[in-house]
Amino acid sequence: MKDFFDHQRDAIVRARWALAGFCLTLLLVMGSTAILVAFLLTEIGYWKDIPAWTEARNTAPLAAGLTFLILSMFCMLRALKLRKGIARQLRDMGGSLIAADTPVPAYRQVYNLVEEMAIASGLPVPDIYLLDEEGVNACAFGLNPKTTAIGITRGAVNRLPRDELQAVVAHEFSHILYGDFLLNTRLLVGLAGLFGVARIGYLLIFSSVGPQKGPTRFGGLGFRTLPLFLLGWGFILTGSIGTFFGKLLQAAVSRHREFLADASAMQFTRNPPAVARALKALGTASFRGHVRNPAFIECAHMMFANAQVLWITGLFSTHPPLEKRIRRIEPDWDGSFPSLGRNPLLPTGHSSPPPAPPPKNRHRPTAETLYAVHLWLEETPNPLLDLLHSPAGAAAFVLHILLSADPEIRNRQHDIIHREAPSEIRARLNTLQNDFPHIASKDRFPLLDLCAPGLRNLQDAEKAACHGLALKLTEADQRISLFEYAVRCHLDRILLPGNPQPLLGKQSCPLKQNTPECILLISILARMDVQSEAEAREVFQRAMKDLPETFHSAEIQLQEHCTLKGLDAACRALARLNPDAKRQLLRACRAAVYANGILQEDEEMAYRAIASVFNVPVPPDFRSA
Repeated sequence: MKDFFDHQRDAIVRARWALAGFCLTLLLVMGSTAILVAFLLTEIGYWKDIPAWTEARNTAPLAAGLTFLILSMFCMLRALKLRKGIARQLRDMGGSLIAADTPVPAYRQVYNLVEEMAIASGLPVPDIYLLDEEGVNACAFGLNPKTTAIGITRGAVNRLPRDELQAVVAHEFSHILYGDFLLNTRLLVGLAGLFGVARIGYLLIFSSVGPQKGPTRFGGLGFRTLPLFLLGWGFILTGSIGTFFGKLLQAAVSRHREFLADASAMQFTRNPPAVARALKALGTASFRGHVRNPAFIECAHMMFANAQVLWITGLFSTHPPLEKRIRRIEPDWDGSFPSLGRNPLLPTGHSSPPPAPPPKNRHRPTAETLYAVHLWLEETPNPLLDLLHSPAGAAAFVLHILLSADPEIRNRQHDIIHREAPSEIRARLNTLQNDFPHIASKDRFPLLDLCAPGLRNLQDAEKAACHGLALKLTEADQRISLFEYAVRCHLDRILLPGNPQPLLGKQSCPLKQNTPECILLISILARMDVQSEAEAREVFQRAMKDLPETFHSAEIQLQEHCTLKGLDAACRALARLNPDAKRQLLRACRAAVYANGILQEDEEMAYRAIASVFNVPVPPDFRSA
């Protein structure tokens, strides 16, 4: 029987084949359209005495250019539309923001589940929206892990118990972590280009209608009218066929990513029965995942279940058959669907798994991490959580953890805060200093992730002011520590989500193009927490073995080159690496910081800073400090 990793490999391989087919469809449509445009330029009447094929051949480059412009224009228009704010997209779907201090127990439970999964994943907590739909469903948005949002239907909140809701949330976080939203957004942009060809055809037909002056060859139609009319139908046919096959391929990609998301939800929660029960809830006749709002059509591929009723479910369905998804989890399932209650807080008797050693892959949440986060949140004082959930309290917490232990520097920082911070933020900061004067190092970054919704709710001017104030606090002593640098990188990730991943491209720089930066980065990490030059060289050589063979003969950089400024420059350059290269490099970084089996605080800070610049989530390790 195939396990999770077998399904993951199959889903990725099949998705790549489907994407290759989509690109082939684009090329075929582009070529066919170029031929049609070439004959239009030939037959429209400008070169009456030249043979049609000769003129088509001569005008082919111009036709190809016009075709490319047509496709690009419609692709860019769709890309601009999809770049509108996530909040606006969810409001278009009838969503309302769930506040952290909501008095409704069921909504508070959803907020807690999303918080737990976000911290376990090493991601800032996303905004959470309640979708006014009775179907059992959920969706995830975000072009990158920095700018994300989760939407859950009222039907799911009202009818699913806690462990099944957790499975649904884990499924959606898989879409975020694996970049499924960006993948499907690129497919939507490509489909817009294909559909644009058909729209041009309708425009040509419309323009060809009506009497023409001058001599005619084709009955009552003008000489230039019939070619336009026929060309319009050619564009419609070509664009429609391309759109048909493009949608088929898009649905195929989406179905395979759904299998991966189901498998990931099982791994994240380590509770396959809960995932299966959440899927079975969809099979209950009156509680399907179907939604009424047509705005869900474009994001159907990011839903937990099929959002629409389709007459050709096997071809255009964005999700695999429900029975097939359930049988992958429970091969012995008898095919029955249980009835659903309406108590969202009803316990199910399934206890969370006990904690276990951290996994080798630190960039993927596990059931153990999720359980540790659940316990950590229960132990965190409620007054502190309430403060972090408010915009002013979240901004005050950022300033609070940046305050120096040195009295002289701390006074200098307080002067800056008194001059530039709003009164509300100063009041929250006083509360934090009086009630929570010491924040353990292991708690700072998870708490900073909890601040994400509050920080995002600041006005743009307030965000810029908060970010600038934090920078001034880090520079108050004329030097920046590793902790301060890590906080700055983490804050950039939350407050400065600009420069999202491109809709029509991706980062693809290989390791070999950044060899000096890779060597410098590993050298800096290898020199942390070592007693001698020989020990540093040993750690460096051990870490370099996780990189390609061309790096194995590299020599460690001198101590004077291993500075924080060098670390920042190397990270910014290496942020362009492709995903596989980032994975290799982060594995080498992890080998360097864990060389002695113990993760020291400065090593943890450096590793988190690197991951933040790389836009890679790092789940917390609550035993690291």
